[in-house]
Amino acid sequence: MIYRTNLQKWGSADDLKCAEWLFSRKCEVFKELGLQEPKEPNFTEWANDVRLMVNQDGRTHKEICQFYKRVSQDAFWKKNVQCPKTLRTQWDDL
Repeated sequence: MIYRTNLQKWGSADDLKCAEWLFSRKCEVFKELGLQEPKEPNFTEWANDVRLMVNQDGRTHKEICQFYKRVSQDAFWKKNVQCPKTLRTQWDDL
């Protein structure tokens, strides 16, 4: 389990694993675009957003990863959806 000291943001080991995969895909996208490697995110926040997609939105970790992979192949969306929070916010529009 990963969490902030105030326990407001947290995630399971699977949430963290998913968040780490999302970041690795983001790094691939940056490389494809010829950009510098992105700064490592706050994985507690990313895992928390993944947890919310799983627990509140009813998505699986596999669905989240598959959907982000598809989104990151689109010329427009790969520039605009670069974190789990944005992925969650834009999910229905995507």
